[in-house]
Amino acid sequence: MNLTATASSMIIDFHVDIAKWFRADESLSKDQLLQYFSADFHMEGPGGNTMGLSELAAWLPVAQGSRPDIVITIDKLEVFSTFHHTLAYYEEKQEMKDKTTVRRSSAVFRMEDGKLKWWQLKEEWI
Repeated sequence: MNLTATASSMIIDFHVDIAKWFRADESLSKDQLLQYFSADFHMEGPGGNTMGLSELAAWLPVAQGSRPDIVITIDKLEVFSTFHHTLAYYEEKQEMKDKTTVRRSSAVFRMEDGKLKWWQLKEEWI
């Protein structure tokens, strides 16, 4: 498995899927979104809020359809891999009719049962 290519695809695919979830324009299940993440997933958002997988799972139904005009783009993606971990840096732009935000993200992926899973995520405003 090419971990660098897999992590790059996961980042792009997840952001395509979460944008669809925010727009409620495609029938995705919560489980389809959660499949990207480790059971030990932990994130720190740009405002300092933290969440694990259970909090993410509880937040998803609230977020579904909450941003009907959102467009998410990923830029400056850099990915580095070892045998078991992959580190990614990227910028995420969220554009809505009345607001645009940009954040820088650092993500760590790890191998679990032969699959690459999103393990850690740190975001900060740009």
